[in-house]
Amino acid sequence: MEFFTKPQTVSDSQASKDFARVCVKFGGTDTQTGASRSATEDLGFVLDYGKQDWNEVALALREFVSNAIDRSIREHGNWRSVKIEIVDESRVRAKSNHTRVFLPLTPEVLGFYNNLGRWFLHFSEPESLDKAILPKKNRNLGDRKAAVIYRRGVRVREFESSDTESLFDYNLNDLTIDEARKASDWDVRHHCGQALADADKEVLAILFD
Repeated sequence: MEFFTKPQTVSDSQASKDFARVCVKFGGTDTQTGASRSATEDLGFVLDYGKQDWNEVALALREFVSNAIDRSIREHGNWRSVKIEIVDESRVRAKSNHTRVFLPLTPEVLGFYNNLGRWFLHFSEPESLDKAILPKKNRNLGDRKAAVIYRRGVRVREFESSDTESLFDYNLNDLTIDEARKASDWDVRHHCGQALADADKEVLAILFD
């Protein structure tokens, strides 16, 4: 399997812009027929999009996993067919009727994998996916104790405008995010406030203890 780019120019009546479109060349033996096959495919994305928003490798990896979860839910009604694992080079193979994404195991990729449960509640505490208010539980990526914000189980950010230790983390299904899966502090505050306003007495007991 070999990845490469090919140039593409997109023009309108005012200007043009050059992109590097990502493609893959692959080959192997068909497990059903035994025939040798090879092909080249355009993967449908370019290197430039996302480079200003995704300024960490982890944010791009989050997008791969998020897209897989979204597609699995649309096709199967749940996310459980999504698998994230470290595999030997001999297992880097396509599979019929499946979408597979293989990445070199760089230190950044390994770090993301080791923290997968902090990025996605699906893989660490699926029972929390239907909860909006989550008691603190070692979900921060560093030493901060600020609230960790999820949207439908996917990590969006940590609360940034204050380092005050939070009583809760939040999983806000209706939080407004942009195409880069980012949300403003204002939106985070607003939706956290709504969640607390609707909280049950057990949560309120912790809040006012």
